[in-house]
Amino acid sequence: MVRRLYTNFTMDNRQALSSRTKIDDSITITNEIGRGGSCIVYDASRVDTTKTPHKIRIRECYPVWLKISRDEFGNLTASELDAENFAREKERFSSAYRNASNIRHIIGLTNSTVDLSDMLQINNTLYAIMSFDEGIDYGQYHDKSVKELFQHLKSLALIIQKYHQNNYLHLDIKPENVLIIPETTEHVKLFDFDSLQSIKTLQDDENLLLSYSDGFSAPEQVHGKINKIGFHTDIYSIGAILFYKLFNKKAEFIDGSQTTNYNFDLMNYLDTRYQPLFYRKLTDFLRKTLSLSISSRWNNIAVVVEKLDELINLSEIERVFVYDNFQYNSANFLGREHELSEINSALRDNNLVFLSGIGGIGKTELAKKYAALHRNFYGTIIFCKYTTSIIDLVIDEISINKIG
Repeated sequence: MVRRLYTNFTMDNRQALSSRTKIDDSITITNEIGRGGSCIVYDASRVDTTKTPHKIRIRECYPVWLKISRDEFGNLTASELDAENFAREKERFSSAYRNASNIRHIIGLTNSTVDLSDMLQINNTLYAIMSFDEGIDYGQYHDKSVKELFQHLKSLALIIQKYHQNNYLHLDIKPENVLIIPETTEHVKLFDFDSLQSIKTLQDDENLLLSYSDGFSAPEQVHGKINKIGFHTDIYSIGAILFYKLFNKKAEFIDGSQTTNYNFDLMNYLDTRYQPLFYRKLTDFLRKTLSLSISSRWNNIAVVVEKLDELINLSEIERVFVYDNFQYNSANFLGREHELSEINSALRDNNLVFLSGIGGIGKTELAKKYAALHRNFYGTIIFCKYTTSIIDLVIDEISINKIG
């Protein structure tokens, strides 16, 4: 049987429940917030026994690939040809709910995923109820700084790490499935449940159906290559969220090329105090998460956490650091490969090199050429002129953030 994947349907004729529709005596729809292949998602309000209202989120089982109509009372009815398939989808929906609820407790995600509080059978379909009393949908939240963005992504990565450590994949990481707690960046919550899959299921189930989210799902998931899906698939989605938050647009496959040069002049949170090393590390992070090639993409979420820690540190513009001031156009520099090799060897062994000789033989150009060739090996490079003393050099030639 061919595996089918569904999302972004050009012929999505599903009719959502309108605002203020009552599901039962206690639940009222607020608005539709999104659609997946198997469901429509709503914000809603639920009144408890003391008449106190609570915000909730509801997933309505309503597969787009089936011919299903909704009557004036909100009931869903499948066509005669799809009646059996609809019954099967409702069973899958119910099974996914139970599975996600069990996993949430087994692998220590009780405080990291939204509480699946109830399953209702109304309107000839199923509704999964999720608590939503605090926090903000990350799709509607604007990080105050790039540092805060990295901190939120790190918190998200630590949750995904728990899934991976227990051989589960989330497979639907996107901004609207992440709940931000404004009071802290060290804690976020994840929504969703019906995308969750174990590695074993991906390997064994030949009839597995998966959906994907445009702009946030990895190429192997979009193209239905189930045998290529792995930990790297979730890692792609983390990179895709970062790209989306930086540039206000979804990543395209061309953004996953290993030769892509990202135009950071167009990114949010642009600041002249970010140093070249910051942009090199950020470029590397995007390339290693958004890579079209699985072999070039990170496969270990612990590496993602480590690299986010580096970016958090480099994005701290209130820290004390020496400004990188090195600029050099070496287009007209030819030869001297032997001297460049000797400098590299000497620095590898001693961390210090003196170039000496009469004026005009090219010592400065040689040093600049070496620096340009090996820029990626150094966090900061400064070019300064020593004339009188170390004190004068530091005061007059070197710029230090937060000092002077």
